[in-house]
Amino acid sequence: EAVDDDESRKVVSQEQEAKDAAVEVSTSTETKDETQQGHMHSADRWRKYLETPAQNTSEVPIDVIDPIDGSVPRIRTPRVVIEEERLSKQVIIFGEGEKPPENSKCFIHLRSWVASTPTEKTEDTRLEKEPLQVIIGKDKPHLKGVGIALTSMNIGERSLLHIDWRLAYGAEGNFSFPHVPPRSDMIMDVELLGFELEEDECPRAEMTFEERCRQADKRRIAGNDLYREGKLQAAIQKYTIALSYFGESFMFQLEGLDKYKKQANDIRLPLHLNLAACKLKTHEWDDVIALCSEVLEAEPDNVKALFRRGTAKRELGQDDPALDDLNKAATLAPEDKAIQLEIRKVKRETKSQVKQTTQLYKGLFQGEEQPPAQSWGQAISGAVGRFAFW
Repeated sequence: EAVDDDESRKVVSQEQEAKDAAVEVSTSTETKDETQQGHMHSADRWRKYLETPAQNTSEVPIDVIDPIDGSVPRIRTPRVVIEEERLSKQVIIFGEGEKPPENSKCFIHLRSWVASTPTEKTEDTRLEKEPLQVIIGKDKPHLKGVGIALTSMNIGERSLLHIDWRLAYGAEGNFSFPHVPPRSDMIMDVELLGFELEEDECPRAEMTFEERCRQADKRRIAGNDLYREGKLQAAIQKYTIALSYFGESFMFQLEGLDKYKKQANDIRLPLHLNLAACKLKTHEWDDVIALCSEVLEAEPDNVKALFRRGTAKRELGQDDPALDDLNKAATLAPEDKAIQLEIRKVKRETKSQVKQTTQLYKGLFQGEEQPPAQSWGQAISGAVGRFAFW
């Protein structure tokens, strides 16, 4: 019996040692996994992120939720593998133009996130209103994955890239701006605005003021020729690239230098107006309003900007703000027949909508004498007020 007890204790001891060893292996494995995946993209983490309801979203194409809080766009469309285990993309908006060849100079907008923290944006060129310039095959190491992906993208395409750390900031990461921990997989939202075959010109950061103006004006003229030929997308590309020479950070450097700021605006503001003219034809109303508003900040009495912004607002059903812009434009240019025509359109549409609203709520106001509604907005507010009272 004593032998049996010894054997029993021995077996129990061996079992406990095995369990302890298993725990050590498990802990070691978890620690190793955490070290490897702490700043790397995890499929489970990404799936969990997609399944979490997004708050305060903006309008985007089907199968995409684009949170306005700066989180990664929630895309349920399939991934397209560009380079096995290192690089893939999910298309948000399909492009229509050509694909850039090797060594071409691409102009892109880029937003980026460390894959392990998809709610914390690290970079956003749209906020600076200055597209990034990338030369495929010749750019900075942390944009190697972006350069490879660009060769698969058409002009106008916007895609979400999933990039392995070896094609991004590498084993060391980046400790300045943007801060990226070591061995971090990245997620990048990239829009290809356009590209050009590389010319013998120095990088924009090294350009003199005069060279920036010359390069931008050259592209403005080329865009005008394309616009006259009816090649709207090509013209949009040229104008967008031209504007990239006058980004927000560069214009900030011209504050207090009135001579140079005026010279830059003499090129920059017509580019905004030309781009707005293209966007009117492609029915991109929000872009028209944004472009014209930027012109009006510098030149509040610019008739073209007032007219085009007013037209875009009318198309969006913003009748009262549209009339404000158009009436001011008519005061500044009373002989312009196009402005008068647009004003008549707004008034005609407002009258039609007021009539429909009056008929809709006719039963509600029956038996009570109501003052005539002066606008669609007033008619709606009156009806809503009546409902609230009831």
